[in-house]
Amino acid sequence: MVNETLHQVRRHLARFWLTMPPQSLETAYRSELGNVFRALLNSGVQNDELSSEDEALKQQLTQAGVGLSQPNSLNALMGAMLFYPAEQMKVRDAKSRLPAWVYDDYAAVFEAEAPASDRAVDRPSAPPAPQPVAPAPIASPQLETIPELPPVHQQDPNSTAFTNRAIGCANLYYIDPSDQDIILELRQIRHHLARHLAGTPPQQLEALYRTNVGDAYRALLKSDFRGEPLSQEEASIKQQLTQASAGLTRPDSINALMGVMLYTPSGQLKVRDAQNRLPGWLYGDYVAALRWPLKQTARSRNRQSLAPPLSHQRPRSPHRPHQQRPHLCPPPRPIPTCQPWP
Repeated sequence: MVNETLHQVRRHLARFWLTMPPQSLETAYRSELGNVFRALLNSGVQNDELSSEDEALKQQLTQAGVGLSQPNSLNALMGAMLFYPAEQMKVRDAKSRLPAWVYDDYAAVFEAEAPASDRAVDRPSAPPAPQPVAPAPIASPQLETIPELPPVHQQDPNSTAFTNRAIGCANLYYIDPSDQDIILELRQIRHHLARHLAGTPPQQLEALYRTNVGDAYRALLKSDFRGEPLSQEEASIKQQLTQASAGLTRPDSINALMGVMLYTPSGQLKVRDAQNRLPGWLYGDYVAALRWPLKQTARSRNRQSLAPPLSHQRPRSPHRPHQQRPHLCPPPRPIPTCQPWP
């Protein structure tokens, strides 16, 4: 199955590079966009079969980048890097022709000796930890009232597909924070994460956090999405979690605090003497969440109405039919002969 989420992020990012003024390219690359780019570059998405739309975009990028002779040739090359498997693209004298700020990332993929199939799975890994644990019944009356929703695309929060969806949606929101379909999915993903964390026995919380559930949690924690207005339902959930985490005196206070962090914009949550009161495995992400430079858009500042309820499924636009988006990348397809990059 094709990982449509990654493909959608790739298309957005490649087109964004093409619209970027060449003199602003390095600045953009050193921002969060560069992190998104590197994550895609190392995901193995280049080995997926291309749709007709992706093939046309690949050819457009190739033509614009040939010879690196045009002002926007580097923009096009950076987009093309997301479409070509390592064996199919080479830049002649890359070290002298590419700027230093992009050369290392280019070389790590396209001039590495390791086979492409190895690179496709070369992702940062969490420290070894026990397998995900099944949530136990919620013991706290404050947390019991978090309503249950159908799983996002019928995926369990412990699954890799759920984590891929969370990371993919967070990346898509960074690129286009006005996409209401993505905002709705992020609301649902956040809801399931908060409920899942609330239902985990406190003594098993660290082990759970070191699995892919922690990866999904951090993707939302570092997203500007936390600045979106809350629906009435979400505000009620946040209030329940806040009450349960007050003073960090209850056994499940850390569970509740982790949920509160997902519903609170940066700078609006502060735990007194956090370094001594929070567990070490969470403290670093807590500090990062406080300092994360959320961008408050004019749309978010001026919008006074509350967000729609989570259960409200907004009709899809006719030109954007809703399709279930699978997430696991297929195994790399056979690599054709090398096509050098001039």
